Amino acid sequence: MQHLKMTNLDKIIAHNFIQNLLKDIELISKGRNLKLSDIELENSDFTEYEYYIHNTSFYCIHFIELCQQLENAIEL
Repeated sequence: MQHLKMTNLDKIIAHNFIQNLLKDIELISKGRNLKLSDIELENSDFTEYEYYIHNTSFYCIHFIELCQQLENAIEL
């Protein structure tokens, strides 16, 4: 059986902050029956908490994408 080494990106995604954020995103989207990525912030009726989760997740996802690009650049 081969042991797979956990990459730095895997460690970031496995971090408690990211995992809790993903759970919050899932709860908000299920509660409102929508995809948060499809919402225009100007026309939304978010609570302060939902607004925070939406913005935090938006920037967090971009951060993870940039980390993935850096990881791929090193391999290439």
